[in-house]
Amino acid sequence: MQRRDVDPAVTRLIEAEARPATIPDEPSLLREPARALVAVGSVIAIVSSPLPWAARTQIAGDVSKTGWQGLADGFLIAVVAIVLCVVTFNRSAVASKARIIRRLPAILGVTALLLWLSGVRTMDGAIATWRLQGYDGVYTPWLFVCLVGVVLLAAGGIWLGTRREPKRPLPEKQPDRAVELVRVSGKVRPPGDRPT
Repeated sequence: MQRRDVDPAVTRLIEAEARPATIPDEPSLLREPARALVAVGSVIAIVSSPLPWAARTQIAGDVSKTGWQGLADGFLIAVVAIVLCVVTFNRSAVASKARIIRRLPAILGVTALLLWLSGVRTMDGAIATWRLQGYDGVYTPWLFVCLVGVVLLAAGGIWLGTRREPKRPLPEKQPDRAVELVRVSGKVRPPGDRPT
């Protein structure tokens, strides 16, 4: 189907443009184990954060304290988990060259662990207050379910945050500047000698 007045190279270009472009599918971000840890841990932490973390016993009627009460550590854990998911699954954040964005999953993972520890201290305070009032208080299983979620999302975040750091070449693997000058100019000159 080549015309005589058209160059064969132009004909090949026209035929190449006529073919539909195929765009390769991007791999799913959930296929990476670190991102899967973040996703599963975030769901567990978000679901268990508003549930009761401590309960008062020996009284008619149920009195409990949730993660969203007191210092709202459970609420803050849920916010950190949502932000961590956005940073983990956003393609522009994944490909970012900014150091703080690359380290952000690790920072958020450690923040979630510290918030859970703060939540435990808040629940200890509530249990101590109930004991002063003559009642007994206990941790509920939801506090430890939240711990499982926080540990999973923190492990995934730390894994991602440390893995994203670009590897710098070792000084002994970098080419010598004098060798580069020889490659460019083709002539061997001492490093201090100027071309004439």
